Amino acid sequence: MNYWPALVTAVAASLLFGRLFNTRYVLVLPLSGMTALLAVAWIMTTLTTHTGRGELFWIAFLLGAGAGLTVSPGLFIAALSVSPKLVGRAFFVVETLRLAGAYALAPAFVYFAEIFGMTPQKLVLGMHTVFWVSVGIMAVTMAITTVLFFLGGARLHAPDLSGYLERQEGAFESPRLADVARGPDTVGASIARGVHSLLPTEDTGRDQEKQDRQERQG
Repeated sequence: MNYWPALVTAVAASLLFGRLFNTRYVLVLPLSGMTALLAVAWIMTTLTTHTGRGELFWIAFLLGAGAGLTVSPGLFIAALSVSPKLVGRAFFVVETLRLAGAYALAPAFVYFAEIFGMTPQKLVLGMHTVFWVSVGIMAVTMAITTVLFFLGGARLHAPDLSGYLERQEGAFESPRLADVARGPDTVGASIARGVHSLLPTEDTGRDQEKQDRQERQG
């Protein structure tokens, strides 16, 4: 019964994903989920043998949000960033990296959790070590992906679903790795463009109205 907040937040995250699916902000959801998971790992570095239900509530709450905002949105974004013909390959790469990382890290985490001893107090110390390592891994991963997003010259935009279905093109921009460093554009200009894409504009409103009209006509 202590884990019911995770179910509630996972369902809420799925509803939020559905609401933002046709907007530019769908690209922010995986990073938001990673932030929630980072907060969970940080909270769990303070766990003791006397941790109360209040702290467990927040852990379950953030775990559900993190899972709901990362897994499905991440897979959809990966699939919509390539042509429909390459969706199977994109899923293969994503799932292979995810599962390989899990299988590689899980035994190491178990080892470090038990390295100080098997008494409750020493197990807690080992778990703290594991969670601090998790915090570091997630923080570095989030920093790298954010930097690569800006260095690629990408911007936040709504998915082009018509181009994806009719012209067999990726619905999201997928520039080359570090494309800015290879071209005449500057890193500062790329960052400014990426940050500006976070802000709502009149064009965004007109695009959204256009999409709404197309949905009603369809």
